[in-house]
Amino acid sequence: MEGYASIIYDEGNKKEALDIWIKMANTGDAGSIIFLAEQYLHSLPQITYPEKDEVLGAAYSKIYLDSMGTDKEYDLYKKNYLETMSHLSDTQKKQVNNFAAEFLNKHTVRTLY
Repeated sequence: MEGYASIIYDEGNKKEALDIWIKMANTGDAGSIIFLAEQYLHSLPQITYPEKDEVLGAAYSKIYLDSMGTDKEYDLYKKNYLETMSHLSDTQKKQVNNFAAEFLNKHTVRTLY
């Protein structure tokens, strides 16, 4: 599904691809979770979709970080998360924490590869 989502994203079907990545994240796929974090944070200059949303990006980052402490890229993801959180309002930080807590109460995060 990840490969298919990437193909249709590159073909311009960005909304459909994003929907697939969200569905995959909701199955607990760690790769999709960190991918969504990067997409919502626009972590690369060429990312233009979805619209930048630092609350969702930080929330998906927190979900990933709280679940995948042994990932080789953990420190990089943590740095990006902390940087984003540093300029969010207290209300936004609460939204991040609530989203992540609710997600983790409903899903088991795991890596599929």
